[in-house]
Amino acid sequence: MESDLICGKALGISLVEIATGIHPFERLQQFELMIKIETWVPEIPNIISNQMSELILNLLKTDLNQRPSSYDEILEMPVVKNVPQEPSKQEVDFVTSILQKIPPLDDF
Repeated sequence: MESDLICGKALGISLVEIATGIHPFERLQQFELMIKIETWVPEIPNIISNQMSELILNLLKTDLNQRPSSYDEILEMPVVKNVPQEPSKQEVDFVTSILQKIPPLDDF
């Protein structure tokens, strides 16, 4: 499904942002953004596993026929399928520490 292919590219961009801590397209105007997304090849940090790097690069391929064809295909990839269903205590503590820093909505 084409929407899966487009959303797959968005997923790839999001994974790069998570991996690097930096949004790859900050401060770009809409036209610049469209061109940049189509031609961009990300620099993936060495701390990211080869399998995850491969997934990201596949999600970001320009040729739609070379990208995973659906979310189901992505979910069957070993790098995704082997992720534990339950987060570790360290992961829960990390997310909790971030959530505690977010001010309540009525503060905005």
